[in-house]
Amino acid sequence: MDNSHSNIGFFLGSLINDVITRGFVINLLKGRMNPFWIVSISIIVYAVDDFWNGDLTVFNFIFSVILGCSLTLSFYKTGSIWASTGIHFGLNMAYGLLYGLSGKHGGGLLLTAEGEINLFLNDFILLLFASLMLWPVFLYYSKQENKQ
Repeated sequence: MDNSHSNIGFFLGSLINDVITRGFVINLLKGRMNPFWIVSISIIVYAVDDFWNGDLTVFNFIFSVILGCSLTLSFYKTGSIWASTGIHFGLNMAYGLLYGLSGKHGGGLLLTAEGEINLFLNDFILLLFASLMLWPVFLYYSKQENKQ
């Protein structure tokens, strides 16, 4: 499969996932319950979907929850599916550079090989990175609210 097809696949996968786990869930529940619970349900639905499609590990679920926070916050604050889809697509493209559509080492444009690493350290670094990605989104929307 050439790169243009994988780009389309990453984009459509991001868009479809965002439409269901954020657009549909949030708009279905909006006005029916507290916004905190609406956002929480959307994040959990996303995390379960993302977790189910990846490795079934506690680490992967926590990573998906953290990522779901960034994506849901961007959708909830803008009211536009394109904000979360843009972030989601960008992350999928970065993943594709390393692992391609196969999700395996050596499947991406940047050749990687599976090596030995401390599993705890590796998981900690990935969770830290995902958490750090949440802050720019949070800070941006906090500044936007303060301007209004």
